[in-house]
Amino acid sequence: MKFLHHLGVVLHGLLARSAGLAKLYFWLVALGLPLCPQRFRQRFLNNLHHVAWPPLALPPQRVRFGANVRTWIHPHLEEDDSAVLGERVWPFEPEVYAVVEELVPQVDTIIEIGANVGAYTTFLAGLAGAEKRRLFSFEPSPKAFRRLLENLEANGLLGRVNVICCAVGQQTGTASFFEPEGHLSNGSLLPEFAGLFTTRVGRKEVLVVGGEVISALVGDGARLLIKMDAEGFEARILQGLEPLIRRHRPLIILEVLPMFCAELNALSFLQECGYRRLEIRPAGLVERAQFIGGEYRDYLLAVSGIPAVEAMSKSEV
Repeated sequence: MKFLHHLGVVLHGLLARSAGLAKLYFWLVALGLPLCPQRFRQRFLNNLHHVAWPPLALPPQRVRFGANVRTWIHPHLEEDDSAVLGERVWPFEPEVYAVVEELVPQVDTIIEIGANVGAYTTFLAGLAGAEKRRLFSFEPSPKAFRRLLENLEANGLLGRVNVICCAVGQQTGTASFFEPEGHLSNGSLLPEFAGLFTTRVGRKEVLVVGGEVISALVGDGARLLIKMDAEGFEARILQGLEPLIRRHRPLIILEVLPMFCAELNALSFLQECGYRRLEIRPAGLVERAQFIGGEYRDYLLAVSGIPAVEAMSKSEV
């Protein structure tokens, strides 16, 4: 097995010397790799990261999200979206997509905070009835935002989704955004978090909008879903959105990382508003007394009495 790995690295190193050959190679890979066994596909994709490839504009690949939403995603060899070269079903967070799919029919407005390259954005815009809902997607990284626009264009969604290149925070202004090289999905407003992935961390000043801006976009009477993945900044975003949360009681899906559990658990207003902390698992939703940094790191916050939520809730396992 080590010999095959070494052989693959050598072959890829030779192909990487020519952008034209590499582009042709990956065109063939996209045709054949999805037909191979899953273990081979994973090893092949891992092998790609051992080689410095030239900049390549690879064509988008069609991939399924959730039960039946199919969208086009541009692969980039240095990032997670390279998985679409070998997978026809998006392999990340399937349990979260399943929950989102059940919840979206309950709302008329979606706020996506931390859209990155647009996996969730294209999925949300592809769900049935999307034309009747408003979708606002925020992404502060200029590089990720360009790729988000490319993926929207590949799906004919430009102009149909409200995309804004900025962060969401406690107050409107500017802030430093930190982006670890080679880890586009892990950019953060927290330098200590971005530095966990590499010592090579870029820094950019970005626009930040506070909760009052989000409230103005939402307006009165909206049935609201907030989906956030802000790489450790979630607690501070929730603080900025507190007036909106108290007024609308939105459904909230957020990523909970172990090092930020204490900060999230300290947000007493969530309990005052009647929110349940529901850990998202493949088998359903499991209620927790507090956020914990376990195997599953995505949570749904919801008040009691929502039928779609109750239907997905399970006894603690």
